[in-house]
Amino acid sequence: MERIVATEIYVPLMETEYENHFSKLDAVIDELCELSGKRNVAFPEQKQVALTIQKLSPENVKKVLNRKKALKHSSYFIKFSTTYKLNDKNDLNTYWIIAPILTEEHVKYLLIYLNIAKPGAIDSRGGVIVRTLQTGNKKKIKTGEFPMLANVIHLSLDLLTDYKWPPVKELNIIDALDWLDKHWDAFTTTPKNRIQRALNAFSYLFHDSLTDSSPSDLFFSLLGIEALYVDGNENIQKQVDIKSQILLGKRTEFKKKFNELYGFRSRYIHGQLNLVNKYYSGDAEPDVQDHVYKTFDNSHLAILILIASIQGHMLLNKDELEFEFKLKD
Repeated sequence: MERIVATEIYVPLMETEYENHFSKLDAVIDELCELSGKRNVAFPEQKQVALTIQKLSPENVKKVLNRKKALKHSSYFIKFSTTYKLNDKNDLNTYWIIAPILTEEHVKYLLIYLNIAKPGAIDSRGGVIVRTLQTGNKKKIKTGEFPMLANVIHLSLDLLTDYKWPPVKELNIIDALDWLDKHWDAFTTTPKNRIQRALNAFSYLFHDSLTDSSPSDLFFSLLGIEALYVDGNENIQKQVDIKSQILLGKRTEFKKKFNELYGFRSRYIHGQLNLVNKYYSGDAEPDVQDHVYKTFDNSHLAILILIASIQGHMLLNKDELEFEFKLKD
């Protein structure tokens, strides 16, 4: 008797500032859906299962999500699904659990990677996982939660209008994934090189709670940046300053902003800022508003530098870059 484990993941997407800087979100989702049937989820025994990707309307997901907030604030919904056919050797109980987990991991990593090709396009809220075991004519169905991948990448794009640096681009999804696939194991194993360390740092910019604060974005963005540019411990800021301009181009405006970023990070790390309590819920006091603004402003700049730097490696088809200094003629 044929046994099939089907996994469906419904992901609600938020409308973001992405469209103010790049193409329409509809076009991004259509481009994503072109991957349907072309992406494979890796299962045990070297078996590859095709990932189906569909764009849905709110009407299509009402019964599944059953969440007024998700339906109210999301205009875009994506459905990811896989179908795994068990053979006589497969352990039913194991695959009933492992098939949805492997699909969930692949989708999670894919959505995170997409924010490198399409910076800030994918800001998702909590979704739903539906797993179905079909044995002959009988069906067993269970539902679970798909974590939100909330981020502020799309908010950071507003800085591009003022600072004109770094050069963050919108890239073709398929072209980007051809390069990123070489580093897919960055999320699943220990990193093997600089770019994989940077990609792992990038993954920490996605949060499963809207209460996560921006200091972590600042720290992990700079961690990823330094993974790409720094050798040894000598004058880290200067190394990043010089090398990032070699890759990304000269900063011609707001030149002091980069130094302010590192100065702010240093004061944070060394306890020289009057930081806000983790559970503080108000925002009316002027000094609190000033601290929050500066934290977000510096976090956003660091996020942009990290994304532009990863894109720079991607466009050069490089895993690591070596820099050398020469005397001018």
